[in-house]
Amino acid sequence: MKKTLLLLFVLILSACGAKKKAASGSYKNDAATLALVDQVVTTALSYDGTPYRYGGTTRNGMDCSGLVYTAFKSHGKELPRVSYMMAEKGEEIKLSEAKKGD
Repeated sequence: MKKTLLLLFVLILSACGAKKKAASGSYKNDAATLALVDQVVTTALSYDGTPYRYGGTTRNGMDCSGLVYTAFKSHGKELPRVSYMMAEKGEEIKLSEAKKGD
């Protein structure tokens, strides 16, 4: 189940209709950054079982871009709230190049 959610998290921007994804390699592979990536993913996985709610960003219900927004925001990383705006900030990459945290 966690493996499926991690894959969902990696694909979330495209699954929400985004035309672009975050750039692979857009972050340094230093220990602090990799730890932050793990924390964001762990936070996202903690929402397992949260019902879908269009526009939601809480445990009462959230949509896919709300999950990404909330997970990153809880660790001090601000992203736009909606997927098309997230996509505008990212760079298109091949799915095969996606890394944890992209």
